[in-house]
Amino acid sequence: MEIRNLITFTKVAETQSLSKAAKVLGYAQSTVTMQMQQLEQELGTQLYERVGKQIRITQTGQEFLSYAAAIVRMSEDALLVGKQDTSTVSGSLRLGIFSPLAGPRISAQIAQYLQKYPQVNLHTETIPDPEQLLSRLRHNEVDLALTLDTRYTGEDLIHAGEDQPVLLCLYVSKEHPLAGRHGLAPEDLSLYPLIRTGYFESGHESFDFTFFRQVNIFDPGLALYVAANASLGAQNSAETPDSRSPMNAMILVPELIVRQHSAADVLVPLDYKVSGTGIFLQTLYHRNKWLSGPMKAWLSDLNKPFA
Repeated sequence: MEIRNLITFTKVAETQSLSKAAKVLGYAQSTVTMQMQQLEQELGTQLYERVGKQIRITQTGQEFLSYAAAIVRMSEDALLVGKQDTSTVSGSLRLGIFSPLAGPRISAQIAQYLQKYPQVNLHTETIPDPEQLLSRLRHNEVDLALTLDTRYTGEDLIHAGEDQPVLLCLYVSKEHPLAGRHGLAPEDLSLYPLIRTGYFESGHESFDFTFFRQVNIFDPGLALYVAANASLGAQNSAETPDSRSPMNAMILVPELIVRQHSAADVLVPLDYKVSGTGIFLQTLYHRNKWLSGPMKAWLSDLNKPFA
């Protein structure tokens, strides 16, 4: 039983005319007649009588009319579910965020979301490992995942909106010997140590960094300490340090992460293009996940939060 046939029947009953109902609905009268015949065939009973130009709804038709009208009203109400006023969006949203993205910009986006949708109970969780974040998404422990990694291509997770390519840069302290120099070549970089980050691991072997075979790679423990404390520029300018000192280190990291943290005050990018990076800012949800009102509200306000 089709909704459109029920709508037509309610209009015929309201106007007591096939032609008037057709005019209101924007149909040809033959279409209205055909729809009424389909209903009568499905119900196995006569819904109206036609005497001359007059239409009279039968007693059975009157009984059916109450059901038809209720179904039509419910269908109209159902269509309004996705068009509610923002003040009526309520429920919960569990947002998983890759830890390096948890900075001032995402905090501002969360604050704006809560101001716009005050009835939503928003729970955020920062997760340091992208694979762990995707695992929590697959196990329905978070509703949406905001991550920064190579583009996910599996079929079990859906990309919300367009993935945003992210620029990877080599950063040094403002006092670094290479800071401000233009047209750097691999041999220039090979003189200085590199802080190893996740963006230099085996998952990103497409980087054109063959010269790193010559570069002194820091121990991960030291790398984490130096990176976390943004202390690359802490040396005394009166000193003449060894080129392989931690104070002369380089670090490979996405530009947007540096830009939104306090490290931006002490680090500068080197004039060297990192090729073949393939890193994207992605918002993901499981393909079997029902998109709730709070999820739809977050996705509708996506709009490149780190632009």
